[in-house]
Amino acid sequence: MKKTSHFGAGASSGSFVGLKTISSACMHAAGHLALPAAGFTAVWLCATPVAAQQAQPDGLGRPDCKISSVVPPPSGAVDWKGACTNGYAEGPGELGWRSKDGKAIRLEATLRRGAIDGEAALALGGGAFYTGTFKDGFPDGKGTFLDPDGRMYEGEVRHGERTGTGIGVSPVGDRYEGQWLNGEYEGQGHIKYALGGEYVGQWHGGKRHGHGVLTYTGSGRHFEGEFVDGRIAGTAPPPKAERTYEVVTETANGAYLPREVARGSVVPPDVGYAALTPEQKRLVQSYYPALEEGDEPPYPLDGPMEFYKIMSRISGALRLRGDVIIYANVGPDGKVSTIGLGGLDTPDLRRYAAAGAASLRYKPALCRGQPCAMRFPFRLHLDEH
Repeated sequence: MKKTSHFGAGASSGSFVGLKTISSACMHAAGHLALPAAGFTAVWLCATPVAAQQAQPDGLGRPDCKISSVVPPPSGAVDWKGACTNGYAEGPGELGWRSKDGKAIRLEATLRRGAIDGEAALALGGGAFYTGTFKDGFPDGKGTFLDPDGRMYEGEVRHGERTGTGIGVSPVGDRYEGQWLNGEYEGQGHIKYALGGEYVGQWHGGKRHGHGVLTYTGSGRHFEGEFVDGRIAGTAPPPKAERTYEVVTETANGAYLPREVARGSVVPPDVGYAALTPEQKRLVQSYYPALEEGDEPPYPLDGPMEFYKIMSRISGALRLRGDVIIYANVGPDGKVSTIGLGGLDTPDLRRYAAAGAASLRYKPALCRGQPCAMRFPFRLHLDEH
């Protein structure tokens, strides 16, 4: 039986509010940094063992240039650009086909009797890639994965899965180095969070679990102890958002009509941190996977609504589409020193996002009651209408 698998992807801890804008831009404010595993159906040659090749003929390619089966099955012919020897595709070349759901698949490899031999480069429609070694038709050994959401992995691979020792970077910029099992952090590992702080210790199922050392963001202080299900043992789980909020403005089209600019914020976007309810403050604090209990993150004094309006106009004018994370590095004085971008990144976007983030006033972060430097994230999905 021919095998299929999935390219697994590790998930990072933590979450933060995002927003969805419509009209000139659509900024989807995702509620979680901890994105689910971004798996996709593996596509590669399923090699037929040499001993079985006589009993099980290859079903693809021309009669004089046979190719081992591919997964997912092609909707039509499989194109081989390379040499043919003794009735099989042979040597370096490129395979191309379309899956039954219409995705264009491309595989650059060296074939031996129609099957992959050694390293290969696999490209899936939608922006997913794998480059590395193959065994029995599956990615196996060492390789590099790039997922459509920007997640990256480099390290050991077992039968199509990220298993062994490797380095992964999440879509939000968290960087993990350590042990993996089936695409998730498992065993011993070290993660540096994009929102500051880091953790070294044990993991299970993609979450901090077991003994570890957490370095807090802002202060650099440490906690060493036991973790359960991603959090310090004995602490309460983060709250869940009960509703979302939208941003509405007015536009003059012969008359003043309301125009929805953004939606999806899990806290009111037009008020500052002090005006949030205790439950809403806990939501904001939960965005930070390494925030010490009692500390406070930075926050726009009047809420992030004005920044969303600015970015809606900018993304519409620049005709931008895609996911972007804008990190405003807020100093103890409440001023933005620099910004960082993840995901979509163009010179114009970087320039205007920096100006927009710096135009806001911020409440500085508090570390044990004292102002400290910390990042504030804006996660947006820009979708021109």
